[in-house]
Amino acid sequence: MAVIILIRRVVRPERLEEFKTKYVAERPDHPGFIAEYLTQVNFSEELPPGLRSLALVAGNGVTFVNVAFWKSAQDFDNHFSPKPFHDPELELEDRVRVVLDIADAVGDLTAALVKRQS
Repeated sequence: MAVIILIRRVVRPERLEEFKTKYVAERPDHPGFIAEYLTQVNFSEELPPGLRSLALVAGNGVTFVNVAFWKSAQDFDNHFSPKPFHDPELELEDRVRVVLDIADAVGDLTAALVKRQS
């Protein structure tokens, strides 16, 4: 089954548009790539504390989490050869990553992932 790779990126607030443009240009063209979503962490004080408890926000940057679906972690590694890195012009700290194995799934997204793997 596919894996989900989360990549946290902390972006300089004054460079958001440049970051988004570069992000789109870096989209992978690899047979192991399935789909991805760029999400922006909402850590608003207006949210209940229970919705702000995952420690993702760092410093004064704007935190994004790329939720990437790949056929395997090896496919991701082969394409990007990830290592500690950040673009100091756009980002405040190194990107951090984690691989999530899908333990159980239900819903339309699951069907889409299975279809893309075929």
